[in-house]
Amino acid sequence: MTRSEIQQALLDFVLETFPAARTADLTVDSVLLDRGIIDSMGVLELVVFLEERFQLTLDDEEMLPEHFMSIPTLAELIDRKLAAGRA
Repeated sequence: MTRSEIQQALLDFVLETFPAARTADLTVDSVLLDRGIIDSMGVLELVVFLEERFQLTLDDEEMLPEHFMSIPTLAELIDRKLAAGRA
């Protein structure tokens, strides 16, 4: 799966799941946490989605705000996790 495909899957999920995303003109590069698109409960929903959709497990040390700031930062984390799983 390419980084672009990962980003699109994330964008689709965020738009479907979080009402604030639909009213905020969300784009791939939008900041999620600082703009209130996703709150702490939303992060948990997002983690469940990531683990199920991409068949990976996020470790406690990966649960950092900087990984959840935007779709590109999430996609980078997922891409790194998927690459490590293939190695």
